[in-house]
Amino acid sequence: MSENFHAGELMVQEMAEESVLAAQNSKMISSHLSKGAAAFLNKQMFVVVAYGDTNGKVWISFLTGDEGFIEASNENTVQIHAPSYLKDVNFQSISLNRPLGLLIMDANRRIRLRINGEVDSFDENGLKLNTKQVYGNCPKYIRKRNLREDADKHRSLVSEHRSRILSKEHQEWIESADTFYIGSLNSAYEADASHRGGNPGFVQVASESELVIPDYFGNSMFNTLGNIVTNSATGLLFINYDNGHSLHLAGQAEVIWDENEIAEFPGASRLVRFRIDEVLQLNNGSRLGWINGEASPFNPTL
Repeated sequence: MSENFHAGELMVQEMAEESVLAAQNSKMISSHLSKGAAAFLNKQMFVVVAYGDTNGKVWISFLTGDEGFIEASNENTVQIHAPSYLKDVNFQSISLNRPLGLLIMDANRRIRLRINGEVDSFDENGLKLNTKQVYGNCPKYIRKRNLREDADKHRSLVSEHRSRILSKEHQEWIESADTFYIGSLNSAYEADASHRGGNPGFVQVASESELVIPDYFGNSMFNTLGNIVTNSATGLLFINYDNGHSLHLAGQAEVIWDENEIAEFPGASRLVRFRIDEVLQLNNGSRLGWINGEASPFNPTL
């Protein structure tokens, strides 16, 4: 067994016939932050966070801040200076020594960095993570977006709404999305956060409690799908980039290999079926806003 991959990742790599590519790409995985990664972190204003709660559900959310709010304290420690997020109910399940997955993205430059590790501290000063895996991802499927200051958005105005199914508004939100984020845990409950992108409509709303998602060709390591085949608990995050609202879905995922089903999704190599257990909508979650740029040239035509 590869030291960089667990059994689920190896299984999906073999089924996809991409084991050789995965082994080559795994050379980028490190346990520590390089000087370049540290410099990148210190300039970023957006981070996605994935974790499991005490009930076995997986949640994925995001934080924004000024440059410097994400800091590489040393080559093995990431500090997020964002004390106001402690007020948010969806972060309350984070606890010491629990796995956490971070995805730090500069969408305008189409650069993303994944950091997986364990929580070292979580208090009024922010969150500190000890790194276990650090690696970059390719720029595919990322829509360009610029973060901007928005005086009308304040984290103190966060409001929430919970439900068990998607409302009509939620379904329209998902069907118009060109980007979402997915959080997963493997069988050892190690967390991972990842990005997914495509042209609007690439995520299919099968019903008020089920989504079907195409899986496009990526880095061949299958960190997310490998987690799913060993632990179906998964979380999705959709952001409304016009107003800063966010839609958080906790549920169960499975990988679909059936060629007839896959053929209905242009460009897909596999599919993920996601069944919803809980829906959480948070409003006004950031004082920053986004300016949309060009879509990724890699997006399959629908």
